[in-house]
Amino acid sequence: MKTIPTQESNKKYIEIGYGSGIFAYEFYKMGFDVYGFDLSQSAYDTAQELFNYDKHRLNLKKYLTDEDNAAYDMLGAYEVLEHIEDDFGVLLKWRELLRENGLLLLSVPAHMKNFGLRDKWAGHVRRYEKECLNKLISESGFQVVKIVCYGFPIPKLINKVIEILVDKPHLKRLEQCDESYKTNVSGIERAEEYKYSKILPYRLFALLNKIQRLFYNTDLGIGYIIAARKV
Repeated sequence: MKTIPTQESNKKYIEIGYGSGIFAYEFYKMGFDVYGFDLSQSAYDTAQELFNYDKHRLNLKKYLTDEDNAAYDMLGAYEVLEHIEDDFGVLLKWRELLRENGLLLLSVPAHMKNFGLRDKWAGHVRRYEKECLNKLISESGFQVVKIVCYGFPIPKLINKVIEILVDKPHLKRLEQCDESYKTNVSGIERAEEYKYSKILPYRLFALLNKIQRLFYNTDLGIGYIIAARKV
């Protein structure tokens, strides 16, 4: 998003639910001081192995304390909010972590009518509608800067195919697992999906990405990306 500021000295970014750490690492490459918090030990071990194996790049925290309040310029939480029963309450807590005028970056799945097998095995509580999402963010002390709906048309079609080829057999394997386990592994356990994504060459992916941008201002996609300022 163009709303992400150009890096300046001492800018601090924290990612909640960083999973494998790949998005957090992108902010590190942009020059931010990067911090991360995730409840999953598997996520912590994976991110440490991938990005901190030979150099200290990501500051991965196992706890948040009072010292984290008003400590960060940006907070990212991607595919996290839909896992939390009290989404309003957690947005208030995330707001406390940001400095004055700090930037919140979120991504969430779109449209409750699309709630299906993938949501179940990932431990999702809900999907979101744009109007309700705008209201939720505004009432929790943020001003929405930009919201886009991504994933139309091709990613939406691919999701349908993956649900048949991957999600149905995977759900059967997870039926006996509790919701906390599903949430903990959802950010790092994507091997089967990635296997199918490799079928398409990078140039085709780049073309599909350009096509979906034409539909960002519609409400046809599979998810929302939101940038909002603390007020």
